[in-house]
Amino acid sequence: MKIKEYLASERSNRLLLLVVIVLVNLVCLDWFFRIDLTEGNTYSLSSVSRETIATLREPLTVSVFFSRDLPAPYNTVARYVRDLLAEYDSLGNPNFRYQLVDMESDGGRETADSYGIRSVQVQEVRSDEFQSRNAYMGIAVSYADEVAQLQEITGTEGLEYRITTTISRLVGTVEAAAALDEKVETVLYYSPALASYRIAGFDELEDLVTEAVQAVNAEKNGILDLRVETVNQDAAVASLGEQYGFQRISYPDQDNPGRNRQATVGMVLRLGDRFETLPLDLSQQLFGGYALAGLSNIQERSRGGPGRALEQ
Repeated sequence: MKIKEYLASERSNRLLLLVVIVLVNLVCLDWFFRIDLTEGNTYSLSSVSRETIATLREPLTVSVFFSRDLPAPYNTVARYVRDLLAEYDSLGNPNFRYQLVDMESDGGRETADSYGIRSVQVQEVRSDEFQSRNAYMGIAVSYADEVAQLQEITGTEGLEYRITTTISRLVGTVEAAAALDEKVETVLYYSPALASYRIAGFDELEDLVTEAVQAVNAEKNGILDLRVETVNQDAAVASLGEQYGFQRISYPDQDNPGRNRQATVGMVLRLGDRFETLPLDLSQQLFGGYALAGLSNIQERSRGGPGRALEQ
């Protein structure tokens, strides 16, 4: 067959196509890119994700904690996570990086614990029977001194949205806190009259609040400014109830038998005209008497309040 006729033949076209595919694959060995041919653009990052990564001004790390040899369908989730983060990385912002933590090592599990990533139970077939084992399927996003977790990633649906919103929320909180020119005002309101009723937790209330604020300030560069205000007048109790939703507590007026007075207790985190309330309500105990609810996690609630206020 003459060369001209061969080049025009169908066999030649198939051969040329094969050569092109081989050459493209050789080029792609050292140059990562992916053309999205999947239905619904499964592997294309949204414009929101692209903008979020483009605006990173400080180093941000996404740590991936997935156990090896996960059973189906979790093994496909692990691959999807790696591919998705490679897409984020391909956007070219040097402040974005991700790392795959080796969960088969003691160091990997210790790292997971330090980031607050929990293991989950998965079932798999071994020796023709179902068996359960603990596995890791989580992500931790760290930015500045803050860490956010995505726990139990067992599916791919909506995962890009979860990662991007976590990054955006984390960066927004850190940068808003860094830009503050004023401290977050933290006010503890309480009525001293309640001390006469032997309410569990009331005697240590001021000390616990002070310790919680000090602990948060140690982590957040002194962001909270604590003030304690006693509330003795019924009108003041009513005003706090209307403004912040504090519980109003009635008690007998010792100076005027047959009449009741009003008392209250609660905390407010305030920044300008924005505020977050931390009610400390009275709850009735099982075997009689009352206790203040909300004291056990007051430090965590104080830490979260300024973040929520800044994000509003």
